[in-house]
Amino acid sequence: KHMAEHVYMFPGESGVVTFRAKKYLLNDIIDWFGGGVTFFDETEEEVCVRVRVNFAAMRRWALQYALHAKILSPASLAEQVREALEARRSTQIQNFEGYGPEQVRLLEDSIMEVRGVYVLFVVSEQAREVKDAFLGVLYPGPAGTGNQ
Repeated sequence: KHMAEHVYMFPGESGVVTFRAKKYLLNDIIDWFGGGVTFFDETEEEVCVRVRVNFAAMRRWALQYALHAKILSPASLAEQVREALEARRSTQIQNFEGYGPEQVRLLEDSIMEVRGVYVLFVVSEQAREVKDAFLGVLYPGPAGTGNQ
């Protein structure tokens, strides 16, 4: 039980976390969290997962699997992930200043968007297009504008 809750061996509080993940991660999820996971609300491509886990470890796991899983609860974890991404962006700007002006420009023009429990962080020439696609999926609107 202890190992399943402390997937990265961080000290601190544990609790129940619910997240939505791509189904191709099922084996990884079982490998990381052991047999104490509950799967529910399955669709063709995704499934919801409930697990008791150390919150600091889950934050690290969520950053690692950010493209494939989204924390649903507790909502405070989404804010922690956003803060970690902001810190990463600042560190990278400092790292590239002076010798990587193009990378610094991309980082300074990066987009961070938090919508409920979803966090989007894009560093790309196409950051605006990625953000629009992200919002279009979350908030389908007329002509896919995502403006609802």
